[in-house]
Amino acid sequence: MTRARPSQATEVRLPRSGPRLWLLRLVAAVLAPLLTLGLLEAGLRIGGYGYDPHFALKTGDGTSYATNLKFTQRFFPTEVARVPLLFSFPVEKPAATYRVFVLGASAAQGYPSGAYSFARILEVMLERAYPATDFEVINTSITATNSHVVRTIADEVAGYDPDLFVVYLGNNEVIGPYGIGSATAGGRGGLGLIRAGIALRATRLGQAVHNLAGSVASAPEATETWGGMEMFATHHVASNDPDLERVVSAFAANLSSVCDAARGAGIPVLLCTVAVNDWDCAPFASAHRLDLTDTDLEAWDAAFAEGAAAEADGRFGDAVAAFGRAVALDQEHAELRYRLGRVMLAAGDTASAEVHVRAARDLDLLRFRTDTRLNEIVRGVAATRDDVHLVDAAEAFADLGPDLHLPRRERRFFEHVHFTFTGNYELARVLFPRLEALLPPSILPDPVRHAVPADLATCASRLNYTAWDEYRSIQMIGTLLKQQPFPGRYDHEALVLEWGAAFNAMREGMTREEFAGIVRSYEAAVAERPDDLLLRADYAALLRETGRGAEAVQQWKVIEEHLPPVD
Repeated sequence: MTRARPSQATEVRLPRSGPRLWLLRLVAAVLAPLLTLGLLEAGLRIGGYGYDPHFALKTGDGTSYATNLKFTQRFFPTEVARVPLLFSFPVEKPAATYRVFVLGASAAQGYPSGAYSFARILEVMLERAYPATDFEVINTSITATNSHVVRTIADEVAGYDPDLFVVYLGNNEVIGPYGIGSATAGGRGGLGLIRAGIALRATRLGQAVHNLAGSVASAPEATETWGGMEMFATHHVASNDPDLERVVSAFAANLSSVCDAARGAGIPVLLCTVAVNDWDCAPFASAHRLDLTDTDLEAWDAAFAEGAAAEADGRFGDAVAAFGRAVALDQEHAELRYRLGRVMLAAGDTASAEVHVRAARDLDLLRFRTDTRLNEIVRGVAATRDDVHLVDAAEAFADLGPDLHLPRRERRFFEHVHFTFTGNYELARVLFPRLEALLPPSILPDPVRHAVPADLATCASRLNYTAWDEYRSIQMIGTLLKQQPFPGRYDHEALVLEWGAAFNAMREGMTREEFAGIVRSYEAAVAERPDDLLLRADYAALLRETGRGAEAVQQWKVIEEHLPPVD
């Protein structure tokens, strides 16, 4: 007889709850979202969504890098994104080539014409001094950008076999992307958050999220077209605004990152302080100190009015005395400090005048110019690194002294920060010996001797800088000066009249024969330098100006052949 087994309760074995299980759970919790995000990113890329975030893209044949026209969409709304300068350079750097990348914003870009920037003039100087070497000076600077943008460019171009970085940067730290005075992308968050956002928008998924957020957000003040400086005209930032510390800190960190990128590539950096127009640029906006009493304000108004009247009459000693009484009551009013500086200069006291015009720049509520603190950051970063070499452009221009006695066309600045051809030449001349000192022995003659940089006329001729190019630049500046915030400056009327007179004189003096000669000059220059995209673009503009639209289109077709395929 078979004996039945006693019934047993079903035994359920639970997995052990130990470190290994928690590790598996953690891995699953991390990998699952990452896998999902990765699949979404891959799907968007395969579907052709978004744009390539790199600064430079390979051309169709894969032999060159060239301008990515969509690069700045990472930093600006699509409707107002700025476009980099046209450039093209070989993926494989040829022998006997020295490759320089210039990093900066509109002043370094050469606004109003990138074809005549200090980078282009510097290239001419180097080629003339050392003709056995091919110097590639590639200008990566972009209008309205700042160190948050330049840092990403530096990280990328450090991988393109550079020999040197030249950094000229600082004017847009407050108003550029992620600046506290920005009209496009606010910077009230910390640097880590800003960098994370920039990195996210380098992905297609980040671009999709950004575009979706923009489409559903309520944005009654959204900007649909680029308005230039006018976009920032109401963004006042006082010199004692505590958020300026964040700007200064971010600038220092970003400059250090640019220098780190260069160090990773094993190359030196020429780090420049920024020269701005102190002598001939009244502040854009001013304010009194907050604790000024009504009684002191009344006394200030009286002293200021007395000084302005004396200035208008040419009684500069009396103006200095009156404005001085006003400064004793309130040192924080930017226009007052500037006007005191100007009458001191007229009275012959240049040293004291310089103190006040610099103070006026630092107190300006519309911070379109590099101030003293930012230039000190540049000097500080350079002082802490043995592979970074300071070029104190700000002091070099200060040493040149005021150029107010010269006609407008012969001065160094068009307005607050942008250089005339003369100004660009002066900056290139300051940079030349510092760059020459860093050239490898294979380029230098034996025995070593210092070259004399090409003069202004030689550089202008080589770059085909004609009367038409100057005329067009002045025309663009004239348009700029009529827009906000320039009308807010007390000297605006005189500024517009003087540049207008220069423009009219050029227009009236340009004969049909001279214009025909300029066209022939461009034809010859393009034939000699067919791969110079900026030259060809200016030639296309000249052809369009002379009614030869079909030929202008042909020039742009040639330019497009040098650019990456349009996706």
